[in-house]
Amino acid sequence: MAQLPDKIYESILAQTTKLLMAESFSIALCGPGPDQITYELSVDRGVKRVPQTRELGDGLSEIVVRTGKPLLVRNFELEDGTLPLSWMGAPILSGEKVLGLIAVQCSREDAYERRDLFILTALAGWTSSVVEADRLIRCQTQETESSAALLRVTRALGGETEEKQLLGSAVEIVPTVVECDRCSAWWWSEARREFEPACRCTMSNRKPQELASAPLQPQGVPALQSLIESMEVVTISAAEADQLGDLRAMLSNDLQSVALVPLQSEGELAGLIAVVKAQEGRGFTSREVDLLRGLADIVALSLQNLRHHRQKGEAAALRELNEVKSRLISTISHELRTPLSFVQAGSELLMQRLLDPEQLRQVAGLVNQGSMRLAEIVDDIIQFADLQSGCVSLSFESSDPMLVVQEAIDEAVGVAAGNRVLLRSEQQLPTVEIDREKVKSVVVRLVRNGLNFSDGQSPVQLCVSMDSGHLRIEIIDRGFGIPQDEVSKVFEPFFRGETSQSKCIPGAGLGLSIVKQLVDAMGGEVSVTSRSGEGTTVAVSLPVQAGDNGSAEKMGHNSAPLIQPRREQQL
Repeated sequence: MAQLPDKIYESILAQTTKLLMAESFSIALCGPGPDQITYELSVDRGVKRVPQTRELGDGLSEIVVRTGKPLLVRNFELEDGTLPLSWMGAPILSGEKVLGLIAVQCSREDAYERRDLFILTALAGWTSSVVEADRLIRCQTQETESSAALLRVTRALGGETEEKQLLGSAVEIVPTVVECDRCSAWWWSEARREFEPACRCTMSNRKPQELASAPLQPQGVPALQSLIESMEVVTISAAEADQLGDLRAMLSNDLQSVALVPLQSEGELAGLIAVVKAQEGRGFTSREVDLLRGLADIVALSLQNLRHHRQKGEAAALRELNEVKSRLISTISHELRTPLSFVQAGSELLMQRLLDPEQLRQVAGLVNQGSMRLAEIVDDIIQFADLQSGCVSLSFESSDPMLVVQEAIDEAVGVAAGNRVLLRSEQQLPTVEIDREKVKSVVVRLVRNGLNFSDGQSPVQLCVSMDSGHLRIEIIDRGFGIPQDEVSKVFEPFFRGETSQSKCIPGAGLGLSIVKQLVDAMGGEVSVTSRSGEGTTVAVSLPVQAGDNGSAEKMGHNSAPLIQPRREQQL
């Protein structure tokens, strides 16, 4: 029976003394243990006594509590021989349950009549309603506190993205939900049929720490076997500690009570949280057990959501992988067919030895063109695979960025005639630390892209500049352009837009994807702006540091703009 606020006891005393003659007054409530009664307020001739708990005996108060009926004694002699007393007691009832009693006494014989007993019984009934109202308020308060505690749990666990973090957060928040001294969490391994240690926390250190312990076998631990069978919260007192087996030493040798809380995922055991109270006389109340059940339900739901999210991500990754694989097979098979046909047909003609010198030169050119195209495709596939696997190593060296870009243009354009590629710099450029080969690889692919997506008369311009420690390279063409709904997709592997397909432009759809991954690896940024029919601009910005020969004079550059023609690539 919960203790009432003192002001309620005082109010009951005031009402009683106003209606009845009472030299002594007492109000007692049953509990805290069975066959115990606690005198919450006792007043004898105006002197308050200290509240005390007694075992139920054979006195007048005990008779009222045991029978649940009011009792009137007009002439009662105490054992110490004092004057005869008049005594009345009325039970405080809730339905048929006795919650306690109110008693009054007077040193005058025959001081109380039957009507006085009716008044005291009515006061006991009023007290019962007060006790019941207080109980309801306490229940509502506890429910509100419990709901608030579980809401904190939901908020704390809702943002976790990994199972390890989820369990750590659960252990961290347990002491705010129920009173405890320490708690620990364990994962359940169905394959090995054992609990594997995860994390723990204490009242002195609320942050979850790794639990250094050996795996726990449920064999020989009755409490764990009961938990696995029932999937319910199991509470063990110090007197029942033998049911914990080896688990007791892992939890605490000074435990007074422990609650084992099962964690589930989709109805299957996923782990447990062990909550320990070390202070003597403290056990887990039914409210705390309910809170731990609620905590377990929230952890189970969060765990289930995490695993569903992970499975969904894995399924999406597999679908994307299958789509990439399908695009790879389709694109590569299509792109390989043309150069292979050049090589195959040319080699057959050469084997016949029926060609004149001019025909021989033309056939050899077709074979060379096909082999070069095959080499480009293979190179793209190898570099793409390396980038996807994370095999990217950077090698920085002091370089003249203009010379690196010029070398890339030469490699991209080849030896064919034409002056379609223009290189421009509006400023003197210092020597900088860059990865020459990767920068060249980026520029080569962008120049080839610009040439491929422009007609035979349209130039491709490269602008190189420095801006706030960044090397900026812009590749500008006035070609076919890219529809706005395709601009955001150009860096996706194997993406080939409508223009590529309608104009039969060669390519595996890997060039810009490789460019993006190379630029990302060097810590830079790449962007594309384009309008259909008006051309495309690709801008690359790379963070750089000054090289050993950082001045423009040492590089031999003039302050005037540099414009140099480069030849068109033979496709």
